[in-house]
Amino acid sequence: DEVSKDEKYWRDRLSDSERLHYGAFLNNKLVAVGGLKKISDDNYMIVAVYTIPEYRKQGISTHLIELLLEYIKEKSIHIASLMVNKAQTSAVDMYIHMGFVTVKEEDHSFGDGVVYPALYMEKVVK
Repeated sequence: DEVSKDEKYWRDRLSDSERLHYGAFLNNKLVAVGGLKKISDDNYMIVAVYTIPEYRKQGISTHLIELLLEYIKEKSIHIASLMVNKAQTSAVDMYIHMGFVTVKEEDHSFGDGVVYPALYMEKVVK
């Protein structure tokens, strides 16, 4: 359960060279985050995409993901993957619109200790 992790856990995780984290700020306020985790030499997983509710539907997450995809492309990585809660239909729709396709459905915990029906999605990065 990631919610109960201590500061050392988060400092170690954020400084991991196999991960990259971006944040979106508006008026010096962090309003959205997104990250990458290296899965293999040819696959980076987009992780921890979150936008504060009152800032949603403004294209902020889309822009963060575009930046993450650009980073992947610059590294000559060919596959971007992600897991998304199947019930988060607006997020699923956004990923589909961005060219991600569902590879499989499986149960997954997103760090809160609860297991959700989820979609594993991938996009070929060119």
